[in-house]
Amino acid sequence: MLQPADGKVGTRELFAIFLISIGIKLSDGTPMLLLEAGKNATWVLPIVAGGIILVPTLLILSLLKKYKNKNLVDIIFIVTGKYIGFIICLIILFAMIFANALNQRTTVNIISTMFFPTTPVVIIFLLLIGSSFAVARVGIEAVGRTAWVVLPYIKVVLFLLFLLIINEIHFEFLFPIAGPGLDVLIKESFSYHTIFFEFIMVALFFPWVRDHKSYKTATLLAVGFIVLEMTITMAYFVMLFDYPQVAHVAYPFQQLTKMLEVGTIVTSYEGFFLGFWIMAAVVRFSIYLLLSAFIVCSMFQLKDFKPILLPLACITLLVGLIPENQTETTFFMRDVFLLQSSWYFVTMLPILLWITYKVKERFNV
Repeated sequence: MLQPADGKVGTRELFAIFLISIGIKLSDGTPMLLLEAGKNATWVLPIVAGGIILVPTLLILSLLKKYKNKNLVDIIFIVTGKYIGFIICLIILFAMIFANALNQRTTVNIISTMFFPTTPVVIIFLLLIGSSFAVARVGIEAVGRTAWVVLPYIKVVLFLLFLLIINEIHFEFLFPIAGPGLDVLIKESFSYHTIFFEFIMVALFFPWVRDHKSYKTATLLAVGFIVLEMTITMAYFVMLFDYPQVAHVAYPFQQLTKMLEVGTIVTSYEGFFLGFWIMAAVVRFSIYLLLSAFIVCSMFQLKDFKPILLPLACITLLVGLIPENQTETTFFMRDVFLLQSSWYFVTMLPILLWITYKVKERFNV
């Protein structure tokens, strides 16, 4: 039964937002980075990284319960003060814009390379960001409901894909289980736990969630589901392509869809999966646009986020067109600048905020 429209999202809509915004990373450039780090034991990384991100996630849940009807930016200003808070929020805003731009550029590169090699990159980018802007403009409630509607189709299609190619997998490719060694896996899990940064950033939506219980339930369910999904998917990649060959596969998920053969009438199914993948990508990037707009609105006490969306979309487009090639986008800017620097700061932020809050509470500051 549908909840009446009240401008807010409930447990299932927030759950869908998490699953789409994080789960779709399995189909972009993220697997290439993880496979290079974890080798044949890459499937272990999401498990350890999920345990790591759970700590700041629980702390942000605690802070959200303490500061009712406040989002992440509000809490940062309350705990750290006006000037330090402004600097922190400015860093987060820049990171969010660059994340949206670079992730969209990676998606554009995949579409261009795998499906439309003759279409100019800028045209594909314009269509993608234009669609994301149109979805974001309808607001968080509509985006959440859209995410919940498309989520079952996306996950069913993914399940069928794995089921139909199960005869192609080789369990022996997973051995040795520890891959490069437990010490390496733990180290790389710390480095790449930032792939789950949305568990922190979505706290910007908290005032638009019906209650703290809904937010907490959706968040914890999403952590468990996404860790399981990523673990299984990364194991599939290794069992299908083997290591080190899999490290040379540019886009494992897209290559996986090309491997599917069912019957003799249809010889290619990647176009079928492309449609669902693009739907998920548009929802994901509309969420990123909303997050950026909410940061600006909270920093400058603006009441309407819609006028902010178009300038942010234009900036995203311009930044996304800066990288000249796929290697520069995925292996340098996304890996070094975002995953191992900017988002590391964001995922550690709840720990710093919680400690500062406790110190101020202890000394009645």
